[in-house]
Amino acid sequence: VGAIIGGLADSVADEVRLREAHAAAITEQRLTALVALVAPWALLLLTAATNPQARLLYGTPTGGVVIAIGVVATVAGYVITHRTLRLTRMPRTFR
Repeated sequence: VGAIIGGLADSVADEVRLREAHAAAITEQRLTALVALVAPWALLLLTAATNPQARLLYGTPTGGVVIAIGVVATVAGYVITHRTLRLTRMPRTFR
């Protein structure tokens, strides 16, 4: 029984170490993904703030469609990035 519990403890400790190493390794990828998601919106705000013609164009129905497509693409990118960088959980009997 002691060997089984010791093996289980080692397995759980290994998984914890793996998850901590994974979290540290993906920090750069998460920051890069965040910049890739935020940069187009920052550029849009900057363009609209400095260019009255651009502001008028984004105020039209076509501009609204362009912004809606951008929102959908941003949300999809966030979801894909979040799922890609996530580790799967090992099935356990007791939690």
